[in-house]
Amino acid sequence: MPLPADPASSPTDTTVLDDGVAAPHRRIVVGFDGSPGSYAALLWAVREAHRRGTSLQVVSAWEGSGSDHLDVNRPDEDAEVAAERAQMALKTILLERRRPEHVSSATPQGPPSLALLDAATGAELLIIGTTGLEAKQTPGPVSLYCLQHSRIPIVFVPSVWGETSD
Repeated sequence: MPLPADPASSPTDTTVLDDGVAAPHRRIVVGFDGSPGSYAALLWAVREAHRRGTSLQVVSAWEGSGSDHLDVNRPDEDAEVAAERAQMALKTILLERRRPEHVSSATPQGPPSLALLDAATGAELLIIGTTGLEAKQTPGPVSLYCLQHSRIPIVFVPSVWGETSD
């Protein structure tokens, strides 16, 4: 299963059919920040992309410039953290028995809400999860922004998705 990191994938990617006609590339986009909610969203996205026969793009955004917490000696620290998160997501996908055939990752610089909406342009679906340990069923600021401004369907997955009750 190819799992290339593809930060330059665009919403206008096409797949060439056997008859030589180009068809739009079908894909689902999922936001991933390493939180429990983003893991739940990732697992839901993996299963949905497999069920639909679409590709899956994992987006892990980073802001970088202007952040007070950056070490001036390591200006690429946020980019490295985003890339590590994307790799964690890809490893998680590899452990799933049913997964999409094509998976890519993107680590765009910018506010996560805008990066997710931009990455999702032309996608069939954007999947987002909760943030933080206390908000297991409540959208955080990034999710709320995406829910309010998206032009494509969104699935909001609470971090308690898949948990069983005893």
